[in-house]
Amino acid sequence: MQDRPRVWLLGVLLALPLAGLVLLLAVPSIDVEWEHHPSHFLLVLVVALVNVALALVANEAARRRADARLFLVSLALIASSGFLALHALATPEVLLDHPNSGFVIATPIGLLLASAFAAASAVELGRDRASAILRRRTLVRGALVFLLIAWAIASLAGVDFLDRPLEEEAPLAFRLLAPVGIALYTFAAWRYLGIYRTRRRTLPLSVAVAFVLLAEALTAAAFARSWHASWWEWHVLMAVAFSIVTVSVRNEYRREGSVTAAFGSLYLEQTLERIDRRSSEAIAQLMPSVRSQEPIAPVLEQLRRDGFGSDEVVLLECVAREMAKVDELFRPYVGPALADRLQREPSLAELGGHEAEVTALFADLAGFTRFSDGRSPMAVVQMLNAYWATAVPIVTEREGGLIERFAGDAILVVFNRARRPTRSSASWRPGGAVDAAGRDRDLGRSPRVASVPDRCQLRTRRARQRRRGRASELHRDRRHHERRGAAPGGGTSGRDPDRPGHVRRRPRRGRGRAVRRARPQGEGLAGADVRGPRRPNRVGLDPGARRRPPCGSSRFRDNGLMAVPSTMLELGTKAPDFELPDVTTGELVSLSDFEAKRALLVMFICRHCPYVAHVREELGRLGRDFADSELGIVAISANDPDAYPEDAPDGLAEEAREAGYVFPYLFDETQEVAKTYTAACTPDFFLFDTDRALVYRGQLDASRPSNGLPVTGTDLRAAIDAVLSGAPIADDQRASIGCSIKWRAGNEPAYA
Repeated sequence: MQDRPRVWLLGVLLALPLAGLVLLLAVPSIDVEWEHHPSHFLLVLVVALVNVALALVANEAARRRADARLFLVSLALIASSGFLALHALATPEVLLDHPNSGFVIATPIGLLLASAFAAASAVELGRDRASAILRRRTLVRGALVFLLIAWAIASLAGVDFLDRPLEEEAPLAFRLLAPVGIALYTFAAWRYLGIYRTRRRTLPLSVAVAFVLLAEALTAAAFARSWHASWWEWHVLMAVAFSIVTVSVRNEYRREGSVTAAFGSLYLEQTLERIDRRSSEAIAQLMPSVRSQEPIAPVLEQLRRDGFGSDEVVLLECVAREMAKVDELFRPYVGPALADRLQREPSLAELGGHEAEVTALFADLAGFTRFSDGRSPMAVVQMLNAYWATAVPIVTEREGGLIERFAGDAILVVFNRARRPTRSSASWRPGGAVDAAGRDRDLGRSPRVASVPDRCQLRTRRARQRRRGRASELHRDRRHHERRGAAPGGGTSGRDPDRPGHVRRRPRRGRGRAVRRARPQGEGLAGADVRGPRRPNRVGLDPGARRRPPCGSSRFRDNGLMAVPSTMLELGTKAPDFELPDVTTGELVSLSDFEAKRALLVMFICRHCPYVAHVREELGRLGRDFADSELGIVAISANDPDAYPEDAPDGLAEEAREAGYVFPYLFDETQEVAKTYTAACTPDFFLFDTDRALVYRGQLDASRPSNGLPVTGTDLRAAIDAVLSGAPIADDQRASIGCSIKWRAGNEPAYA
């Protein structure tokens, strides 16, 4: 539905040249004559040369990727541009003393040939037919070049069928053939429009528009009178068509970084599949050398010998190094055994799953709140880093656990005990190992941190292990405990004879319920405090649970940094209007300035906030990636500059220059715009669709200054791609968190 207004607008714009041609032919008095030979020669020759260069680049990309569709597109470009160059020779008193009929009709003939190649390229070729075309590509290309040369020689030699008196209008035979070429161009344009709707890249749309313009140029060439306005029109239409494709290829090249990738949106599906397989194999060859930090030059040289271009080799090396970084970041949290198995069996990462008995370990640090309140954020971070640096290898490498998530000072680990008894000392050993981690690091004697005893619990039950998913029942149990303000209790029966130790009950003061305190004597559990409920798979209350923030409090501590979440404005809310000055240009920017954009992203950021500083590079990259797209981007800072001088307009302008922002950066001095958007933190993101209805308000990605995850912009980029392609966006969105907006005294909104 969102595409319809744009489709209608594009259709109207493309129909204007045809309407103008009809008007010129219907009213001969306005079809004025202008015979200027130098202008004709320069226009035709420049357009022809540019198109020849584009055709050669497309032909080379088709050769390197072995793609039949792009090869046929290059033939269409060669045919149209080659005969157009011959037409330039027909200009009197430039290269020839007199007009030549063969050169005069060269362009219409080239357009007819190009229409056949265009229609053939629009068909989804099968493997056999595509292979047959590629096997004969040298013959076909040579035949086309031979035809061009033969036409030029025949025209100069005055062959009978070309040496005819020049007429003001096109020959009758050409007028009869023109509808065939127009139909072929129309068919090709329709099919490329379908490719655009599927892949949502600009190049297929540009090719479709170019074919429509060439069909109109063919129509004008058939009915126009030489040197009149209608005759000049088809020259201009061809120039515009070729320029649109050239600019689109240039933009794709700037985005992708290689010539072959620039034409990627035109490739056949079988070509794309082959490229994926070939690139995956190349990256697999590079990864061992990158991981082991061995010389990578021999592998790169082998890839060049295998047919990869220099730009492709550079791109593959960058991908391999980035994958190695990601692998290095995540491998410690899944355990070496699972990581190696995933590498050997990639199918394990596919959707699916099976039911198995698992053990979940939840551990947090008792007294963490009191510890962090009395120390600087960096001291807390140093303590946590030291603690988890010891605990993580124990639970992953030694015990084979999978770290499901970190939550500040808490950790949730899942152990698959399908091959071991889960109600034995093996199930409890990880808890004791985590408890002993702090003692191993001797945190208590560190001058910067103090010993913080941990609090552990284990839960064993059957659960569905979903690939690329989470054990939802375990998450539900953990959320239930958090809502009750307590650490989860153990899930094994207090009367299980297989579990070492015994159960001792004692009543709690003021209550009739009993809390079971188990002191297993198994390996590594000396001094561990393991609590659990009376019955299995129930929630137990922990009297030592740490206090939670008061109800209604929006602030929380993110590994030592005070953070505020987004207010999560209701989806569907219309974008509030604004008109604010740009800190870099001083010009006023308003909501109406983005009317031509299909979507709009409004970001509330600032300069001083560490959360913004953490993602600043990605924000700049986001702006550059979507600079030429249908997405409008605007950033707004609403912080009080008196309290935070760094967030004054001069400081914001300096930030924009340093970060390379290409989008407007506005200053909300009155803070009223921030209030209308219910902005609460920096960064805070609001994405609106074509109707300027809110479709996404959430985090950039899962990276935070304290968790070590790479900044990728995954969440926000996925939402942007969806809204630009017309795909739905899920309502389940994670709130962005960051520094609170610094309101002026007495100007705080009710939601702050």
